[in-house]
Amino acid sequence: MELMKKDTILVNDWGVLLGFGLFETLRLHDGRPFLLTSHLDRLITSAKALMFHYQPDAEELTGRLNDYILDRQLRNEGVRISLTYGQGASGTEPRVFFTHRPVPYGAADYQNGIAVAISPYKKNQFSPIVNHKTFNQLENVVSLRSMESLGVKECIFLNTEGEVAEGSKSNLFFTKDGVVFTPAKDCGILPGITRRRVIDIARRQGLEVREGRFGARQLRDCDECFCTNALMEIMPVVQLDGKPLGLGKPGGMTKKLADLYRR
Repeated sequence: MELMKKDTILVNDWGVLLGFGLFETLRLHDGRPFLLTSHLDRLITSAKALMFHYQPDAEELTGRLNDYILDRQLRNEGVRISLTYGQGASGTEPRVFFTHRPVPYGAADYQNGIAVAISPYKKNQFSPIVNHKTFNQLENVVSLRSMESLGVKECIFLNTEGEVAEGSKSNLFFTKDGVVFTPAKDCGILPGITRRRVIDIARRQGLEVREGRFGARQLRDCDECFCTNALMEIMPVVQLDGKPLGLGKPGGMTKKLADLYRR
């Protein structure tokens, strides 16, 4: 099956009708997409797992993405690669398209840290799509919007067992007594590309990193906390449910990991 290359998405595409699509968001640094190979590997792996008719080709996607970046003279924006399912029964072919936007985080966010809150909604760790980056983001958007009046910039999901899972748009880390903790994949998280890189960086620095199952009480008792995704990279979290986390300001380990990540 050939991939449509026009700037049109048909209304009977399941990406439109059912949210049946996949996407990857990358951050550009001086016009270069960071960790592109890892993002494309995840997109291709998910397309196979969810039985997409079209199996993306990494070389083709890389070429088209680079053309998009050059044509628009992008430098330090966020770029999204989207893949629709199409619809086999009607002959509607799948689509790949690209969009971009400014990075929505500023210096003050990193200097002061952000506030988060635990969502009233639960993450279903048994969902067949929970480990894939799909178009189905409505529960995440609704959850965060319902809590923005509290002054938070992210909400944290617990899973159906009451274990810490992930943010509405990020993965979560916290530290205690020099150990770095992050929820395991089977807690119901999207295994983030930035998350993986941070784990690798921390272990190369000789830090102990534990991927496991943790309750909200352990999170509230942490020394430091931070969120990760491709655009925010490493974002300090200083407040949970209106109460300070740790010292209530970005901690030394968070700053160190953020500096190593930027390098």
